[in-house]
Amino acid sequence: MTEHRIRLRGGWGCCAAGLPESAEQRVTLPIRFSPDGLGRIRLTRRFGRPPFDHDRQILILQLDQVAGIHCLLLNGQPIAGVSPDTLRYEIQLDHSRDRNVLVLEIEPPPPGVEAGGNSAEWGNVALVLRPIDPASSDPASSF
Repeated sequence: MTEHRIRLRGGWGCCAAGLPESAEQRVTLPIRFSPDGLGRIRLTRRFGRPPFDHDRQILILQLDQVAGIHCLLLNGQPIAGVSPDTLRYEIQLDHSRDRNVLVLEIEPPPPGVEAGGNSAEWGNVALVLRPIDPASSDPASSF
């Protein structure tokens, strides 16, 4: 069984942090931020939990080229400790729902500072269905 990646590119809502959801504009990731210095912004993306075999696969939220994250919420709850200096996250989603809302509160890097990797674009986000390593789930292997 191989890894399966579902990119969360389109369908993001974007607005200044603290504004109501009705102020959101639609954006597609990755994004190149304007040099005007937007300040802190909120990105919101709704998604459904993909079908997968819980006995053979795990669901991972993978974020890459994401410098500047100050808050990371899934369904209103923090799902990982964050640091604005961190460029990449891989978070196992043990308690996702059929319908989910991912919220990233970010302060985009200043112009001329890369968001990570070799690109000035910010944000590659994906759901990854990854096969469970049979050795790690074997109780005898933990001795």
